[in-house]
Amino acid sequence: MSRELMDTFCAGSKRSRRPRFGSEKGAAIIELAASLPLLVMVLVGTADFARVFYYAIELTNAARAGAQYASFSDIQAAQTANIQAAAQSAAPNISPITVTLVAPFPFCQCGSNDGSSPLLQTPPSTPWCTSACPLGRHKVASVTVTTTKTFTTFARIPGIPNTLTLSRTATLRVSLS
Repeated sequence: MSRELMDTFCAGSKRSRRPRFGSEKGAAIIELAASLPLLVMVLVGTADFARVFYYAIELTNAARAGAQYASFSDIQAAQTANIQAAAQSAAPNISPITVTLVAPFPFCQCGSNDGSSPLLQTPPSTPWCTSACPLGRHKVASVTVTTTKTFTTFARIPGIPNTLTLSRTATLRVSLS
């Protein structure tokens, strides 16, 4: 390749790197200014979305802790204040939460000994499973604990509610003595 051709080739490549239509120094700042509100809204929305999931997990754990405390024995199933305290202590990062026990408490049924037929509810006049089940059936008692918390978002985003009521429920069988 001749020296003259090489100089032309190199000069052309240098020339092509220079901007043709003036300076582009302010274009990046304008693009950032235009997209920054959208990026901040996406960041805040993502943070709120993660917080909703965290609250849901905490409420689920609290409902399970309350039901687990109540399911240990029929004596503990009667201790409403302790069940609520167990649920509250399982979710210390989002307290206070509302803990409710679904009535009838505990829910008593008569289950088939061989598991072939559906459960039969015992009369509601016997709240602690004191009545006897028919022949071929056994007592089954369960507790249901529901936890509730109102969630508030960081910022108001159009089209998305500012508050949500989250609720989780856990049901476990009670160990009858």
